[in-house]
Order: sequence, then C-alpha cells, then structure tokens
Amino acid sequence: MQDVDVVIIGAGSAGLAAAKTLQAAGLSFTLLEAMDRIGGRAWTSDQHFGVPFDIGCAWLHAADRNPYFPEAQVAGWTLHHHDMNVDHLYYRERKASEAEEADMKAADAKLFELLARHEVKDGDDDRLSALLAKGHAPRAAATFAGPMDFGADEDEISILDFQAAADLDPNYFSKEGLGALVARFGAGVPVELSTPVRKILWDVPGVACVTDRGTVRAKAVIVTASPAVLAFEEIAFSPALPDTHFGAFLDLPMGMLTKLPVEISGTRLGL
Repeated sequence: MQDVDVVIIGAGSAGLAAAKTLQAAGLSFTLLEAMDRIGGRAWTSDQHFGVPFDIGCAWLHAADRNPYFPEAQVAGWTLHHHDMNVDHLYYRERKASEAEEADMKAADAKLFELLARHEVKDGDDDRLSALLAKGHAPRAAATFAGPMDFGADEDEISILDFQAAADLDPNYFSKEGLGALVARFGAGVPVELSTPVRKILWDVPGVACVTDRGTVRAKAVIVTASPAVLAFEEIAFSPALPDTHFGAFLDLPMGMLTKLPVEISGTRLGL
C-alpha cells in the first residue's frame, strides 16, 4: 500500500468522481472499496432475470442538470422519459375508475398549489397533513406525494422540507441500467476492491487508513462511505469523531424505499 496525496474511501459515484477530479489535478490517490465491485448503491444485474435490472437506484432524475444524463447519451443508452404521473390507482383491491383517477390528480394539483402558497408563521413548521382535505382523492394524492416519494406518512413530513425539495423533472429510466452507467463512468479509475477500511487515524501527520491489506498514509482522506456505515462505526476513527458528527450520520438514513422484484412465468394469469 503506497503512500499517496489522498485516500478515497468508497467507489460509488462520489468516490469515483473524486478520483477523476484528483486525476485531472495531477494528484496521486488510492481508492479503497470494501465490496468486490464499483458503483456503491448503483448496481445493475443481468444474471437474476436475464435482462438488465437495477437492484439499487434506477432513476436518472433531473436530467437537465444530472451529469450522468450526458454520459448515458454518449454511451447510447436507451432512455425512457417518465412524467411521474400515476400509472395505476387502486383503492384496496378495486381498480379506480377514470373519474376517480381524475379526482386524485386534481387533488394532487390542489395539494401542490396549497404547498406553494403556504407560509410558516411564528417559526412553526407544519406537517403535510395540515393541508389535506378529507376523502379518498386527497388521501391517495398524499400517499403519492408522501410515502412513495419521502418514505414517510404525511403527518411526518415537514412542509418546509417539501417546499425545499428540488424539482426532479425531467426523469428518465434506462433499459441498460443506471448501475451499468455508473460502472462505465468509473471503468478507467484504478480501485483497490475487496479492501475495507477498518480505522482512520487522523492524529498523525496527515492521515493513515488501516485495511486488511496494510496501512496507507496520505495528506488527506475523502470518506464517501454511506451514513449507515459511519453511524454504526464500521469504520473506526482515532481519535473519535465528535458526537455532533454521529448525530449527523444518524439523521441521514439511507434505504428509504425497499425494492421487491417479482418474476412472473407463463403465458396465463388467473386467480
């Protein structure tokens, strides 16, 4: 493990981008990744279902400013724009009628109108539930704008947070997979795979990162591991980080949504 200018921990998008930036600046670096692949939470598999399937993140959000969108265009990825409208609406086991879908979309538009006009008074931060009317359509709209987008119920969502959320349109899916795109982006970056960092010493001149394969010293370290890895102290710091840092790690949870893929075989479906 050779001493370098900078150690980067984690070969997801942030780590790969940091490595490319250091390369362009002419600085030496070592990129350490605990897993046996690059990409982090972006992982496309073609082994589970016979077609590319994004086990992790899949959306190319905010294509007008997302740096991966031009990457996808250069790579010739097959891109599908999604307007984020509700494709199917069910009330329990019953499919909603066209009129009911129209009512839900009208309630959704009304909700966003109220959000745009809402002003916080006396420092109080109301919950999204404060803006909801009664009835099936507003509840369905709140489900779409709440649990599906934020992973929380409407009485847990801050109106201020909702107002501050960036507009993600235009949104795209890709046939080839977002994980495959991230892997393509990082294909030319040298990475030490299967090399988890156990401890970071930052009371020495510079820093020292202890791994199962040895210790590498550097002038600085860029840690791009997920907040969960840091919150559960899978990487130890010596001296220990301040409590405020761990509070920040715990307040930035990952895994808001759980993806459950289902493979359906055969040509006939019945109850």
